[in-house]
Amino acid sequence: MWISVRGPLYASLGILVLAQSGAALAGHALAAADRAFELRAEKVDGDVASSRNICEAITRLEQTLARDQGNLEASWKLLRALFYRGQYTGLGEEERQSLYRDAVVRVEESLDRLHRGGMAVTKSAEDLAAEVRGQPDAVALHFWAAVHWGLWGETQGALPAVRKGVAKRVRRHAQVAIELDERYENGGGARALGRLHAMAPRVPLITGWVSRERAVVLLDRAMAVAPDDFFNRLYLGQALIELSSERGAEGVQILRRLVEEKPRPESLLEDRFAQRQARAFLDGRDRRKK
Repeated sequence: MWISVRGPLYASLGILVLAQSGAALAGHALAAADRAFELRAEKVDGDVASSRNICEAITRLEQTLARDQGNLEASWKLLRALFYRGQYTGLGEEERQSLYRDAVVRVEESLDRLHRGGMAVTKSAEDLAAEVRGQPDAVALHFWAAVHWGLWGETQGALPAVRKGVAKRVRRHAQVAIELDERYENGGGARALGRLHAMAPRVPLITGWVSRERAVVLLDRAMAVAPDDFFNRLYLGQALIELSSERGAEGVQILRRLVEEKPRPESLLEDRFAQRQARAFLDGRDRRKK
């Protein structure tokens, strides 16, 4: 009798202790990753960040996922860290290509877990948002999915991007992010989708849905959410100059003010990057006018 009662009881207690220990380890690793990510621009050489802190964040997050593949918080934070690593630490083109190839694999694996295998292409963005609404990591995963598929398309080339349907993927994930929380990442869903409409070529039967007018509407929407965000200002300013005959002068003023502003300490390299883009855009515009 003692064996039949105490054996299962102690086994259950052991499983509970192991589960609690695993959760504690995951919590520690996530906290360490957060600290490392906050220090991502601690050492900067010109416009390039040292990779030490961001690589530590990536390592901690990968360790967490090795123990618990279903940890969606670690999944989206890893995607965010990989984005920073690819954009701001001076990687070469081949390294960036490799990084974004790996990232989109992680994107699809994470979204498959989030939607429990239900990411059918026939589902609308509204349906996808409805089935994960209330899950705290859903909007982050879809937003970073849009970002990484866009970067994959940029680095792999036009033909692979068309074959993979990159524009549709970016549109879908950005729409889900907007449906879930339009304020996430300072209007990130509208910013990503607006940028797509502004930049993607219109190809019959492939991207015929692209609308330059829609680009301005979406970028205005992102600005309404976060008017101080440097990328909201950069992309809206560029779109107004290139796509709106009535608001071109407004776009110039937006970019000129952006160039003159002091970058925010919490997003130092991101803001500097946006300023370089704005300055180069204005310089190119001035050369074309001469």
